[in-house]
Amino acid sequence: RLTEEHKLLSTEKRRLEAQLSLARSNVLKAEELLNNKERTVSPNRGLSQLYRNPDTTALVGRLKEEAHRLRLEKEQLQAQVKAGKMDIRATHMNELQIENQAFREELSRQQVGAAGLTPTWWMLLPTQGQLLTQATHPTQSRSSVLPPAQLQWAPLALPCPLEIEGPALAPQTACSRLTVTSSPAPDLAGASRLQAWSAC
Repeated sequence: RLTEEHKLLSTEKRRLEAQLSLARSNVLKAEELLNNKERTVSPNRGLSQLYRNPDTTALVGRLKEEAHRLRLEKEQLQAQVKAGKMDIRATHMNELQIENQAFREELSRQQVGAAGLTPTWWMLLPTQGQLLTQATHPTQSRSSVLPPAQLQWAPLALPCPLEIEGPALAPQTACSRLTVTSSPAPDLAGASRLQAWSAC
């Protein structure tokens, strides 16, 4: 009797082992099918293959073209905004420079008026061949006697650019006196006239 039971148990064991092997095989097949399906429906390839048709293909093409066009428009708008900011900045800087120059000129004029600047005078002494210059300025005062060789451009010896204030005197005068005053900006016309007088 024990021998029969042992035989039955051995048979049942072999049957269970066969079923287990079959179940394992089925599990492997199911996993393989699942893997194949996942690869089929993956975002990179599966959906486009499952739903691809002429209409969807054309729609995708149109959407790509629209996206490309919008990207180009965005880049153009960014370039225009950048250029506009640069123009505004340049215009603002130019306006600030003009205002700064006007402020400096007005401040210089007020300082000269408040300090009571004494007009600079020039005296030609032809008999001695020398030009005596005296300049009075709010911050500095100087006098110098220039030899004839240095009379080419006498205003270089003065602290600031000069312009003629009164009527010009004839160069033939034995002792000519020109009254000039300081100017905040160079006056090339006045400079040439002074050069002409100093050469007399």
